[in-house]
Amino acid sequence: MSRVISASLIGAFAAVLSCVAQSAIVHWPTLCNWQSDRLSCFGTFHEGLARVPIGDLGARRPTIGYIDKSGSMVIEPRFDDATHFANGLAAVSRDGEWGYIDTQGQWVIPPRFEDANPFGAGGAAMVRQAGRLMLIDRTGSTIRRLPNGAFYRAPHRQAEMALFPVRVPVSSKVWHAANGGAVTLPGNTVYASVSADAPDTLAVRVGQSPERARWGLYDAKGEWRLSPETLDTNSEPVTDGQLTAVAGDEEWRLYNNQGDLLGTRDYRRLTPLFTGTWVAESHDGERWLMDGAGNEIETLPRYASPRVERDGFAVYELEDALVIVRRNGNVVRIDAPALDTFMLRGDLLWLYDGAHDVVDIRDLAGNPVIDDETRQSLKDYWIDEFSPPPDAESDEAGRSLPLAALRPREDGQPLAVLTPDGRIVSNEDWDAFTDTDNVLAPAVVKTRDHQFGAIDASGDWAIPPSYADMAPFSDRYALARRHQGARVVILDRKGNRYPLRPHVFEHSRGFNDGLLEFSERSSQRGDRWGLWSVTEGAVVVEPRFTSISGFVDGYAPAEVRSDDGDGRWGIIDRQGEWVVEPLHDDHSPPERIAPGIYEIKRRAVEGDPRSDRRYQLVSTEAGEPITGLLFESAEVVGPQRFLVQPINGGVRLIDRTGDALAIAEGRVKRFESNGTLALTLFEDGDGALDSDGEWRVEPVYAASLDFVPPLMQARVYDGRETVVVDDEGNVRADDNLTPVPGMRRYALNLEGDDATALVSAEGDELTRIPGQRAFDTASGANGLVAWREDGSDLYGFMNAQGEKVTGAYFTKLGAMRGDRAAFQRRKISGELIGFISRDGGIAIPAAYKRVSTFSESRALVSGKEGGLFFIDPQGRKTVGFGVLCNRIVVTDPEDEVIWPTELDEATFPCLEEDPRKDDGSQNKEGTS
Repeated sequence: MSRVISASLIGAFAAVLSCVAQSAIVHWPTLCNWQSDRLSCFGTFHEGLARVPIGDLGARRPTIGYIDKSGSMVIEPRFDDATHFANGLAAVSRDGEWGYIDTQGQWVIPPRFEDANPFGAGGAAMVRQAGRLMLIDRTGSTIRRLPNGAFYRAPHRQAEMALFPVRVPVSSKVWHAANGGAVTLPGNTVYASVSADAPDTLAVRVGQSPERARWGLYDAKGEWRLSPETLDTNSEPVTDGQLTAVAGDEEWRLYNNQGDLLGTRDYRRLTPLFTGTWVAESHDGERWLMDGAGNEIETLPRYASPRVERDGFAVYELEDALVIVRRNGNVVRIDAPALDTFMLRGDLLWLYDGAHDVVDIRDLAGNPVIDDETRQSLKDYWIDEFSPPPDAESDEAGRSLPLAALRPREDGQPLAVLTPDGRIVSNEDWDAFTDTDNVLAPAVVKTRDHQFGAIDASGDWAIPPSYADMAPFSDRYALARRHQGARVVILDRKGNRYPLRPHVFEHSRGFNDGLLEFSERSSQRGDRWGLWSVTEGAVVVEPRFTSISGFVDGYAPAEVRSDDGDGRWGIIDRQGEWVVEPLHDDHSPPERIAPGIYEIKRRAVEGDPRSDRRYQLVSTEAGEPITGLLFESAEVVGPQRFLVQPINGGVRLIDRTGDALAIAEGRVKRFESNGTLALTLFEDGDGALDSDGEWRVEPVYAASLDFVPPLMQARVYDGRETVVVDDEGNVRADDNLTPVPGMRRYALNLEGDDATALVSAEGDELTRIPGQRAFDTASGANGLVAWREDGSDLYGFMNAQGEKVTGAYFTKLGAMRGDRAAFQRRKISGELIGFISRDGGIAIPAAYKRVSTFSESRALVSGKEGGLFFIDPQGRKTVGFGVLCNRIVVTDPEDEVIWPTELDEATFPCLEEDPRKDDGSQNKEGTS
């Protein structure tokens, strides 16, 4: 028995469709998403069958079957989810598991997968089982199992392709920094990181899936130090090389290197401060210092952090004490009841009270520098601590200063100094110290008779006071003058004098490793700088450089500027000769990253100021670059070892000559190094597998490979530039080239000409139209592609010969399938969609809200009133869908129900309320 659907029931289906997301001209979805877009569960025809959802509209999900073009239910609805047929099979789901059926609805591969996708042209399909992607053949046998974290989304052309675009994790690489030897990570590694506090240790996460992965500690020999079975944690362990801490839900577990559990601690956080010394924090913020055996050795203030933290030691300030912390639980407590603040100067701790009087001075072992008598005497002075420049604290010029200049609080008392051995030394002749901040030894002193000299750390005259003027020491020298009107001379630390030309002095700006920089005004813009040799007493470099940086090991970056103002940096020796030619194209000088190795910046395209800056390493020993251009700044990973990223991809571990000790390919995510091990983590890579599971295109790209037939090429970003890749992995580097589907043609964007060309596969230009990116390449199919009129948003069709088939009359154009292409003309028909023929004529007037492209001479459309049905190329309705008693039914062109073939009142209870009988004489009350 069949019944005609009433208008009110059709309206119910129209209301359902009006609530779904609308996308006017689409590739119809391949998977059903019932909750957000019920239309997605209706499929277009593939291999004579179309997917249809059946069931109550209020259900959480429908039941899916397949109809033929007559509307007959060829495969009864019994699936939870399903795809269209491709190469004879369709992926379907029952009870949460996926398998494959043939066109008769028979199981070919029984359901056992977590996910399944259409079969490709080569007889393979991508499925997921036990959390991992697998490529299978038509019997369901595994061709290749992909690694954890692999990702695949079936392209809408997968049925036409024998390739599978896949994104896979790229294995991390670990190398010994010294020789490039590889540390082999476990095959199921999910993540790895090096330990900064344990140079020969890696934290490694392994597992069959990221959700089930567990952490362990791996050593530099490639062996488990603490296995994942021992630690049994999904939280990254923390280690200092002796003790390992693992966070649990409520507490921390502590292990030694033998895997013995030392106990648990109810801490919120555990952090290694140094090897053998940890900081523990409770849930309410209290903190303790802990040794390598897990013993609490010092209580810290709540939420305390080190006031000073340097390589090998840290200092905590308590209310009445300082705590000096070192490796292996070595803690020194300095009690200071009157402590208000402290400062670290050089390797001494100065402790002050609230009046800023010195309470104590201690070295970093906690030993006192001053005794009680000196401490009491210091209260009679204003104290100005001598402080050398930060880069000179540890050298002789920094250590050979007194600790402080002492100015008496009482008038008439002499100036004094505090010596490194804790004595106060005064001198009746001293009148003033020229400076105490950022100075080098010896310290310049002015006497009461207005003479200048310099004293050593003990307060003795290193240079007798016999000069009318003297500047503080800079580098190894100072400028001085015997008497007013005398020539300025240069003094070394022993008081030896060196001559200096007045002209050089008048235009000098400071010492640079035994050379004095001086300038001359140039006819070109700005000053030019040269160098005067102190020991030679002569100009060794004539003024010709725009700028000169500091000399180190006999070399310095120097800049020259051309007449048009462009500056370039190179590396010079002490005679001003170029050791490395001026290649560095940046405002700041090259960076010295190791002895004799500098990193410079250069344009990716030489001479093009618009191109990106890239990096390069140069060697003063070689006198030239030791690398090609690098994509990112180099990473120093050990003595004379560097990790670099060449612009053509991958990563290299190189030595100071540029020789590669190790090489790996991939897009670098980041580097980690602790001086012993160098770890490189890579971005996931996109590539393409063939039907035998072999990489046809290596996974080195930054986006999915959407291959376009018939050229079978994809436009894709490789992490550095956009390229065109074919199905054999061959690369064509051209950011402006896009393959056009449906023809052996490219769209070539001509930025300089503000135009777009249609180009043959051989590179011949067939036509050119105004405007950039003027082809909608997504619309390409069957020898036609949509082109856009310059200055408008209207499109027409062009054929593969470059001939305009139609004028630009359309707001949107879909792909030409089955000699029909969807169109939209907003000015004439608003948002409604129709279809045109190959010659541009209106084949089916605009009357639809949403349409698919034609597939096997049928298009699925949503009508103005919300009905959903298939049409043929003449626009005639062939099969429709409606709602009866809130359930989806299949209808014929006259809107009569053709499925279910029998309408029982148990399934359709609303029929009990309809007194009309199906005697063949009913009037039709509506159409869908």
